[in-house]
Amino acid sequence: MPRTAARLAFSQADVMMDAVGRDQRGWARLDTADRIEEDEPMLIEVVIAKLHRATVTEADLNYVGSITIDEDLLDASGMRQYQYVNITNVSNGVFWRTYIMAGPRGHGDICLNGPPARHFQPGDKIIVLAEGWIEPNELPSLNPVVVFVDDHNRVTEVQHHSQISREP
Repeated sequence: MPRTAARLAFSQADVMMDAVGRDQRGWARLDTADRIEEDEPMLIEVVIAKLHRATVTEADLNYVGSITIDEDLLDASGMRQYQYVNITNVSNGVFWRTYIMAGPRGHGDICLNGPPARHFQPGDKIIVLAEGWIEPNELPSLNPVVVFVDDHNRVTEVQHHSQISREP
């Protein structure tokens, strides 16, 4: 099977490994002592966009799942419907991973749907990180978008990560 990217396999002990650490499917298994050679093609999971300290407006336990985000925020950040995101609740430390559903434009909606509605309540401050996969040689040019919002989830500022200073 041709490899287009290094793939991690969390295989059971009974999977036979070849001399370079690939199982019969061609998947590389990484242990703490293992590393991928520099010439091995691979992808790295990175953050490509961030909504900083958005406010949860609704939590709907009975919806199928996901996070609903106002389309204005999606446009400002470059996030897309159905994209996976990681959500951290600044108010209680809960971390959740789900996908985006586009909400009505201009309403400021941030709604946690389904099971996360137990952990994210209206008024909670959250950070939403959008995921992407890139090749290692793309890392030097990676510059994630950071969208700052007010308490009503209206965009106040859009910056790239490299523009944000760390003042003491």
